[in-house]
Amino acid sequence: MSGSSRLTLAQDLNVANDLTIQATAGIQRSNSSAAAIKVSGDVTSNDSDYLSTSSSGNRIATVALVGAGDQTLTGNGAQHSVNVSKTGGDVLLPANFIVRDGGFSGSGAIKNTSGTETSGRLVFGGNNVSTSFTGTIDDLYVNQNQRLTLSADLNVTNDLTIQKVQGIQRSNSSAAAIKVSGDVTSNDSDYLSTSSSGNRIATVALVGAGDQTLTGNGALHYLDIDKSGGGDVLMPAFNRNFVAVTVSSGEWDVLGNTVTATSGFTAHGGAIAGSGTLNGNLTLNSGSALNVGINGDTPVTQHDQLVVNGAVAINGAALTGTTGAAPSGSITIVANDGTTTSASGSSPVRVPRQRCDNRWAGLRDHLQRRHWQRWSF
Repeated sequence: MSGSSRLTLAQDLNVANDLTIQATAGIQRSNSSAAAIKVSGDVTSNDSDYLSTSSSGNRIATVALVGAGDQTLTGNGAQHSVNVSKTGGDVLLPANFIVRDGGFSGSGAIKNTSGTETSGRLVFGGNNVSTSFTGTIDDLYVNQNQRLTLSADLNVTNDLTIQKVQGIQRSNSSAAAIKVSGDVTSNDSDYLSTSSSGNRIATVALVGAGDQTLTGNGALHYLDIDKSGGGDVLMPAFNRNFVAVTVSSGEWDVLGNTVTATSGFTAHGGAIAGSGTLNGNLTLNSGSALNVGINGDTPVTQHDQLVVNGAVAINGAALTGTTGAAPSGSITIVANDGTTTSASGSSPVRVPRQRCDNRWAGLRDHLQRRHWQRWSF
C-alpha cells in the first residue's frame, strides 16, 4: 500500500498473506462500518504519520491479526489500532514496533524475538493509547505525550520501561493494573496524578518469581508487591518515592532502604521483612505478617528494625521470624515516631531478652499481654 491519499473501507478487507503499508494519509472505515483489515500473514508498516488522519465522518480502521500461525510485526513506521484475534501461533517482534494514538486489543502472546532487552519491544507512543489486551507482552516500552488507559490487566512477562507518559490510568469501571514479571524502569517523574475525568491511576504490580529491580530517574504512583513465587524487590538506583505501596503476597524485604509513600504502606497478604525506614503510615492487616530476624543486640546488623515515620496499625497480622543469638536486653523491632498506633498506643514494639526463644512462643505471650492482642500466631 503506497500513496498520499486515504484508503477507506466499507467492509472488512481480508489479506491472506502479507500486508505492507509504505505510505498513506489514512486507513479509515466509513462511519457506518466496523470494517477492519484482517491479515493472516505478516504486517510491515513504514509510515509513521498517517495515524490519526481520518476524514470527517469516518474512523481510523483497525489492523487485525487473524492468522493460524506466527505473524511478524515490523517496519520503521507505526500502527494506529491493532487487534490480535489469532487462532494459533504468536505475534513476533524482531525489532521495536510502535502502536500510536489508538488502541491495542485482543489476546495472545507478543514475543520479543530480537535477542535483546532494548529491541523487540511493543511501544505505546504518540498521544492517547487505550488497551483492552488480555494476553502477554514480553517487553513493553511506554513513550507517550498523553495517557495510556487500561480496561484490562496488562501482563508483561519480562520488562516494563516508562519513558514518558502523562498518565497511566484504568478506566473507571476497571481494576486493571500493569502486572510485570521482570524489571521496571521509570524515567518519567511527573505523570503520577494525571488521570483524566472518570478514570483512576493504575497500579504497577510486581508478580515475578525471582528478584525484580526498580530503576530509573522517574517515579511510580501505586506499587503492588504480589510475589507469591518469591524473590526480592531491589531498588539500587530509584528515588523510592510512591503514593502508595501494598503487599498482596510474597515477602517484601525492605533491604535497608528508605521508602516514602504519601498514602502509606498496606499489607493485605504476604509479609514485610528486614530493616529500613518507611516514611508514611504502615497498616498490617489480617493475612499479612511482620517477619523479623533476631541474632543479637544491634539494630539492623544483628536484628531487624523497621523505622516508621507515621502511624502503625496492626489489624490481626501475624508475627513470624527466626532467632539466633539472644540479645542482652530488650530490643525494638518497630521504631514508631510516636504517632497514633491503633493496636499498641504510641509505643514502639520492644522485645525483652528472655522472650527471644527459637519458637517465638515467649514473644507471642509477651505481645499478647502487652497491647498486641491483635497479633495471631
